[in-house]
Amino acid sequence: VDPDIAAAAQAILSGAPPTVTIAPGGAAPPLAAPATLLFQGAAAGPVVATAQTPVIVLGGGAPATVNAAWTPGQAVISNSSALTLSAQGGSTTLLGGDGTHRVSVDWGNSSITVGDGNDTMAVQGGIHRAALGGGDNRFTASWAQATITAGAGRDSISIQGGSADINAGDGDNTVIAAGWASTTIRAGSGNDSIAIQGGTSTVQAAVGLGGGDNTISVTGWATTTIAAGDGRDSIRVEGGVTSISSGGGADGIAISGWASATVAAGAGDDRLSIAGGTARVDLGTGDDRLVAADATLQVTVGGSAGISLSGWGTAQVQAGLGTLTL
Repeated sequence: VDPDIAAAAQAILSGAPPTVTIAPGGAAPPLAAPATLLFQGAAAGPVVATAQTPVIVLGGGAPATVNAAWTPGQAVISNSSALTLSAQGGSTTLLGGDGTHRVSVDWGNSSITVGDGNDTMAVQGGIHRAALGGGDNRFTASWAQATITAGAGRDSISIQGGSADINAGDGDNTVIAAGWASTTIRAGSGNDSIAIQGGTSTVQAAVGLGGGDNTISVTGWATTTIAAGDGRDSIRVEGGVTSISSGGGADGIAISGWASATVAAGAGDDRLSIAGGTARVDLGTGDDRLVAADATLQVTVGGSAGISLSGWGTAQVQAGLGTLTL
């Protein structure tokens, strides 16, 4: 068991009510006073959490199901190999080891910390903090305030409205933020796919990615800050206000929809296209290409560059020691 999880479990148990031990295959007895339920193995059926069971401990490693409804402070400590936890309202804490966890929380608050495994978590409304460990995890949030940390693996995270602070970790991750979402997105090394979807609303997002061939798309009236590490990144922006630092590598950047953009392309042979709007572009070093139409530009060239302009608009170009072709 992870030492941090073990320490958190011990802290909960130190203040828990007296323990009622239930043998494998048994069910919780009627309770006259609050108690800690300790299941030594598989329960007879789904475990129903109530105000009388503030702490539930699932031992033995057997699959388990826990249902909680409007419990003011429910804690579940589990070493189940496959746990399904459903909570409605109230406040729920889950501490789990390695295994598969399926968690859903509707209109309540939660704190979820689990070990490695392919976990699935869905929340609606409320305030949530999830540390999902390594594995191919799936997390969805709707109109919630969420903080998500995932370990190495192929994670899929989807945010609809609300706010989110996301650290997807290493791996080939997919993150989607839509609606009136305010998001901070971080990921480690890997080929990540990030989609910021504003629609007719306003999305505010900060995206910071490690090395890898990342794909980032921004649509609608979004306000975004994007920082990508080394790798062959593909960044597409339609509308809104965007600041882009694409890092080293041969990156492709496309900006359209009358966006207002600031671009630092970094080292590498980059390809940029800009259709409409305004942009301040630093092409960095490398053999770069910029194609623009109907745009107002300020361009700084640090290496060699070919620049093609069409339509109306203006361009101010400052070139260094490299070769500039217009």
